Amino acid sequence: MYLLGVRIGDTHYADVYFDGHVVRREGHDAGRNAEREGVACFVGAFHRGILGEARLRAASDPYPAARYEVTATAREIAENFDETKGNYGDVRIAGRIMTRRIMGSASFFELQDHTGKIQVYIKRDEVCGGDPESTLYNKVFKKLLDIGDFIGVEGFAFHTNTGELSVHCRKFTVLSKSIRPLPVVN
Repeated sequence: MYLLGVRIGDTHYADVYFDGHVVRREGHDAGRNAEREGVACFVGAFHRGILGEARLRAASDPYPAARYEVTATAREIAENFDETKGNYGDVRIAGRIMTRRIMGSASFFELQDHTGKIQVYIKRDEVCGGDPESTLYNKVFKKLLDIGDFIGVEGFAFHTNTGELSVHCRKFTVLSKSIRPLPVVN
């Protein structure tokens, strides 16, 4: 039995794993409650094998943010976004990567927070700025991030050509790696 936790805003998310099954707890005391119940608590200390850990550490710190401030949630953006008002022009959201669609220098992924899911659009040239090797996009986002990893995104809300509400990513921060794959729901 073990615990993997991450803090996003004021909420501490804890995933307790027992024999491959996940028990999810949310709240400020999730980590302390698990410790009281005898769960070995190693927040941010897991890794997906020595090689994966070494690759991730070489590219960036896998657990850089002790606290990530969010300005909106997926539900707030979905319910209140209006292009004519120009609201959500500068937004910070955080959550788990649930799906990814990589298309060369641009990609889409679905980010799930505690209120719901929202699509995020990320473009290599905007995220990497003047980096000629585009390390942040090509190595970290495309190769080292997996479904289930926690990330924070800074950008603005917009509608794509197909009408899908999305957040255009200007900057992203890796908050925590997912140690085990998410359970498959049949």
